[in-house]
Amino acid sequence: MRPFRVRKSEIMNRIDAHGLKIAPVLLLISLPRKPPPRPEFPTDAFWAGLAAIIRDLAPKNRELLKVRDALQGEDRWLASRPQGQAVRT
Repeated sequence: MRPFRVRKSEIMNRIDAHGLKIAPVLLLISLPRKPPPRPEFPTDAFWAGLAAIIRDLAPKNRELLKVRDALQGEDRWLASRPQGQAVRT
């Protein structure tokens, strides 16, 4: 596991959490403010799990975005046609 690293950005500071670039406030809200009454899900495990999910689903998400773009292109083409002439030849 990689430790958290602070990386400065021109727009906003980001923290590296298992390969995810997150705003520091997200890390702060995921940390308990007081000691929990019982053992809870460790923050490091949360970010590691989220990073794994994102890595696993990113290729499928890219494919779905391509399909969405193609469908939106069809919508634009249909909208540009005069009424009753929305048939491609």
